[in-house]
Amino acid sequence: MLCEARVKFFHKLLVAPATAAMFLAPTLNGFAEESVSDEKSNDSLKISVTGTRSPRATKNVPASIKVTDKNEIDTLGITDLRDLFKYDAAVSIKSNATNYFNNYGQNSINIRGMDENRVLIQRDNINLPNRYSFSYQLGRGDYVDLSTLKSVEVLKGPASSLYGSDALGGLVSYQSLYPEDLLGADENFKIEIPVKFDGSSNQTSGTTRIAVRDDESGIEGVLVTTVSYGEEDNVKADDKYIDDSEISKKNIYTNIVKNINDFSRINFIFENVDTQRDTTQAKARLSSSYSSIEEDVDVNRWMGQLGYEYENQDSGNIFDYAKLNLYVQDAEWNDDSEVEYPGGFSRGRYSSPKTVVNDYRYDDESKGFNLQFRSNSSSAGVNHKFTYGVDYSDTFNTRPRKKTTIQSGTTSVETIKDTADADTVKYGFYIQDAVTFDKSDRLELIAGIRYDKYDIDAVSDSAYENTVDSVGPVNPVVDLESSTVNPSLALIYNLSPELSAFGKYSTAFRAPTHSELNTAHGNRFYGYYYLANPDLKPETSENYEFGLKGDYSKFDFSLVSFISNYDDLIEDSLSNTGTDCIALIGRPCTVYKPSNIEEAEIWGIELNSEYNFNEDKTGFSIISSLAYSYGDDTSGTEDKELTSIEPFKAILGLRYTDSDNKWSTELTNTYVGDARTTEALDDNPSQSYSVLDLTSVFNVSDRLSVDVGIFNLNDTRYFNYSTVKSQKASTADVNRFSEPGRNIKAGFKFIF
Repeated sequence: MLCEARVKFFHKLLVAPATAAMFLAPTLNGFAEESVSDEKSNDSLKISVTGTRSPRATKNVPASIKVTDKNEIDTLGITDLRDLFKYDAAVSIKSNATNYFNNYGQNSINIRGMDENRVLIQRDNINLPNRYSFSYQLGRGDYVDLSTLKSVEVLKGPASSLYGSDALGGLVSYQSLYPEDLLGADENFKIEIPVKFDGSSNQTSGTTRIAVRDDESGIEGVLVTTVSYGEEDNVKADDKYIDDSEISKKNIYTNIVKNINDFSRINFIFENVDTQRDTTQAKARLSSSYSSIEEDVDVNRWMGQLGYEYENQDSGNIFDYAKLNLYVQDAEWNDDSEVEYPGGFSRGRYSSPKTVVNDYRYDDESKGFNLQFRSNSSSAGVNHKFTYGVDYSDTFNTRPRKKTTIQSGTTSVETIKDTADADTVKYGFYIQDAVTFDKSDRLELIAGIRYDKYDIDAVSDSAYENTVDSVGPVNPVVDLESSTVNPSLALIYNLSPELSAFGKYSTAFRAPTHSELNTAHGNRFYGYYYLANPDLKPETSENYEFGLKGDYSKFDFSLVSFISNYDDLIEDSLSNTGTDCIALIGRPCTVYKPSNIEEAEIWGIELNSEYNFNEDKTGFSIISSLAYSYGDDTSGTEDKELTSIEPFKAILGLRYTDSDNKWSTELTNTYVGDARTTEALDDNPSQSYSVLDLTSVFNVSDRLSVDVGIFNLNDTRYFNYSTVKSQKASTADVNRFSEPGRNIKAGFKFIF
């Protein structure tokens, strides 16, 4: 039950968009007189297939959503997730800061205070591997080459009623590139070559896209290859604290399409993404426990996908659209290292120097299918657009760690598993109905519901049983079988042809992962161990959203407020209850265990807008993106800050486009405020900051475009809160966790 203060705020949340509508509707009449509403022909019109799982203009989606298309990926030099979300205030990401037993790359997306596996990432409605988090953070930033995409869609907020588990906080949807995304109606062959340089990590990348079409056979295809080389981020820290890293990425992607007739086609997609990172850890920041650390990390993901698609709006069949995807996917992390340990005394005993060669692997092997239909029907002035289907996946995970120790001329080999091997089977059925009324054409009702079943079958073996000092985990492995139903209901009302308001209610959930359910590891001689929790419950939420969206000839905006109440969020708890350590080290061990937080609440507001001084989008325009979230753990007698909440962010940009659309330049300022965090984490180095970026794009001809940008123009040292919230500001090498200083990006795209 919400307290009185929260109820008052909730009422304000409801009233804010409605009040804005009262003022905006008459105030924006000047825009309305000049607008062309839905009939306008505008190349900047964005279509989303994610918000309602069917094509719909983003202005008509009852949610906060952003679409980044292929042209933006090319002209803005976007090569990774940090670039992708750079100018979206409501989305943030852990940066590239690395450490032994820590982060590898950009591995956690944060939307509205929900991060890690609470944000679902898909490619063509196929779930990408989850983030594995135990000692090593094995993330998702290297699983997809952005040069192979038609677009990236970000749905901010819960989406379990359409996409099931893991969409508790939001959804990132990658849409694959098809031949028609490169070829015009009368074109049969095209080559695109985008080349990019990123001074923040001295990365150079080159992509070749080739598209061909044969009208006689109905066969067309696209082939994409990408190669890039880079180094560690050029952060504002002393050189002695910077690792020596070489990072190379290679990708191949192909999509072959056979057009059966005017209404149906089949296609086959194959992609292979491989990222290698060779790192020598900086000696100046190694603790006295290590002499040297060299790492060799290889991340590889491949997927084969066979699809069938049918669409005929005048077919007269039960359904007018059908799509089937069958897929096999395999992602593998090989995070190997060679660690030198010095000799020394410990607890009165001398230990000679040793070398440990670590051969670590994490596999995520999955297969499955998704099937979707769309149907239309009308009766008595009520029109229905149904979207319905089924998703199925079967995933096997294993995390073996082989350690070879060479000490005093003796070699020993140990193989352990921190996490028990597991098979995870998920399937879900969903249906959504978008209802319009002939007698009230301003109103639309969108109702949806989804049933999900989730099964984890875990297997114990000797490697897992010996993981805690050869004593083994206290708890035996457990299986999980759970199901849930998640509804959603949205109401859209068009206040005018250019202005609409919406309200939405939904529930969402995230089931525990195999690693949260069955992970055990420890070293009693160092005073700690981890225990599994067989009683973990799924995370759930109830969510409310209210928004206004405007689409005028000069002014577009989206204003969304939200409030979410969460139950059973999963977090690590710790206690000093390991009494079996007393005999070894004279004190109890610290015991880590994943546990459910009973209740939490997050609310906030997001604004995105663009004002153009001219209707044709030339001349000056002002762009903004603002986001504010506030969250508490409300399960105790006194509310406690949720440390996953990102600080307030405001992005303001001034853009100029010349009258021929040959040249545009943009000056952007990003302001981030101070984070609201707990006393235990208050000593972290993150503070409020402002960063200026200046970018320009030159369309030299129809075949050649050039882009250049200066980022962090003011050369500010600043920190990403989510990256450093657990760091101490007083640590000598803390600046290595900072973001890149002033740097230049440049690139070009040539079309044959």
